[in-house]
Amino acid sequence: MTKGHSTNSLKRRKRNLSKYLELFHYVNKKKGFYTFLSQNIWKLIITIAIFMGIFWVLTHYVFDFNHFVCTHLNQYPAWLIMGILFLSESFTGILSPDVFIVWAKSFEHPYRIVFILASLSYIGGVISYSYGRLLYNIPVVKYWIDEKFQQQFRLLKKFGGVLIVVSALAPLPFSPTSVVTGAVRYPFKSYLLLATTRYLRFYGYAWFLYLVVKNSGPC
Repeated sequence: MTKGHSTNSLKRRKRNLSKYLELFHYVNKKKGFYTFLSQNIWKLIITIAIFMGIFWVLTHYVFDFNHFVCTHLNQYPAWLIMGILFLSESFTGILSPDVFIVWAKSFEHPYRIVFILASLSYIGGVISYSYGRLLYNIPVVKYWIDEKFQQQFRLLKKFGGVLIVVSALAPLPFSPTSVVTGAVRYPFKSYLLLATTRYLRFYGYAWFLYLVVKNSGPC
C-alpha cells in the first residue's frame, strides 16, 4: 500500500466519522435529547447539593451519626446489616444507603466495605429490573405501558439511559427506576452498563460523608 493511498483512506475515514457525528447530533437534537439531558443534569446537581447541605447541617448540629453507628448498628453482625441494604435496594430503596456508608467507616478498610455495599446495590437494581420485566406480562401493566400512558413510557424507552444514570447517582431510591426501566423493556445489556454508575455514587458520597461526619471512624 502506497503512502498516498494510506493518506486518502485516512481522510475518508475522518470524513465518514464527521458525517456520522453530524447525523448523530442532528437526530438527537430533533428528538429533544439535549434538552432532556440538560434538564435532568441540573435536577441531579441541585438534588445532590441540597442533600449535601442537609447532611452537613444534620451531622454538625442535630445528630451524631458516628455515635448511632457505634452504639446501635455495630451490635449486629455485618452480614445482617448488608442483607438489610440488599433487600431494600432490591425491592423498595426506602432505606438510605448513606447510613450504611457511614457504618462502613467503622471498619479498618472502609472503602472495601463501600465496594461491597455498592455491589449489593447494583445487584439489587438488576433484581428490580428483572421483576419489572415480569410486571410487563401482567395485562393491566401492559395496558398502561402500551396504551394509557404510551407517550410517557415512550419517553422512558427513548431516554431511559439518562434516567438510569441520574437515578443511580442521585440521593434517591434506585429500585423504582430500575423496576420501571425493566417494565418498559429497556435493553438489558445497556441497563447493566449504565447502572455501573452506582459505584460512582457510593464512592463519591463516601468521600463526602467521611469529610463531614464528625468523629467518623472505628468505634
